[in-house]
Amino acid sequence: MNEIIAAIVGGIIGIVAALVGSFYTTNRQRRFDAVAKLRSAFAPALATIRLGYRQDSYGTPTAKRFFKDNLPNHAAAIEEFRHFVCKGNLAAYEEAWKKYQNIVCVSENDIDENQWIANIDVSSQESIDFNVTLFDAIEKHIYAILEFTKA
Repeated sequence: MNEIIAAIVGGIIGIVAALVGSFYTTNRQRRFDAVAKLRSAFAPALATIRLGYRQDSYGTPTAKRFFKDNLPNHAAAIEEFRHFVCKGNLAAYEEAWKKYQNIVCVSENDIDENQWIANIDVSSQESIDFNVTLFDAIEKHIYAILEFTKA
């Protein structure tokens, strides 16, 4: 009789362990997928910044085009990843997203150079290149968002 009870208890423990392991593995895989989607959503924007002004191969992208081409995909990836951000970091994640939106949502006619300068360290530059400053600020905010994918 004891062997039967031991077998049943062992079976129940085995089932619970398998369920917990499966749940953990599934959630971990879902987080990895969300991290990959968030990073890949921002990859074209980072490439545009790097190719557009650092290498001067395609010309500097305009703020309006940058917003138009990338923000909807970024918003979708941000929303999908939000579920995987720790509750303690959720306010900082939201703040990083808002700062990014603020910097890319300004139309070209409303750009205030001081807004871009306030977002990056320009102390080492002798003269400020407006486009470099703008896209350095955008890049800084992208990397601030991507910091939440580490852990």
